[in-house]
Amino acid sequence: MRMLTSLVVCCVLCLPLLGAEDITIQNANTDNPTLYYKGKPMLATGPISEDRVFMYAIGSKFFDHKAWFDYMEKYGFGFGRVYAAHTWSQNQRDKNTMPLHPFEIVRYTQEGDPVVDLLKADKEYWANFARVLDEAEKRNIVICIQLYQRWYWGNASARSRLFFGRRYNVNDIHEIDPR
Repeated sequence: MRMLTSLVVCCVLCLPLLGAEDITIQNANTDNPTLYYKGKPMLATGPISEDRVFMYAIGSKFFDHKAWFDYMEKYGFGFGRVYAAHTWSQNQRDKNTMPLHPFEIVRYTQEGDPVVDLLKADKEYWANFARVLDEAEKRNIVICIQLYQRWYWGNASARSRLFFGRRYNVNDIHEIDPR
């Protein structure tokens, strides 16, 4: 029940993106709530691709969006949980993978890691973000967007790579709760 409640809460947070008429919950005040998408019962399952759905441009050689959506359709998955990009990872240092970031990159560190301006949006990232959501809607797939992955905040090594770390932004924003 706890997992189902979390799932329903996660999906309800997506309502503003889809429109209130697209997702409804029947039997909401019972032990057996049912999630409906466009009038059909929905079992909210699906593969997770973390932040790659938004971080790599549609058409990228590193992440095949079409194959991911085809897989979701083929096996009847109507739900995918993804994260908006909030960090970079080692494999994204290679410019050939075409990583996108939500913030404008101002420069790179000596190691090749991006340093961003947290007050300036990267237009290409957000245009790709919109294209991914449009494709998901065409295929009747609900995308649940989580703003951050809790694991990063609890893992010192991963936390140090967040754009909100002092080394990776030019805005002097660096206070990260280590809990």
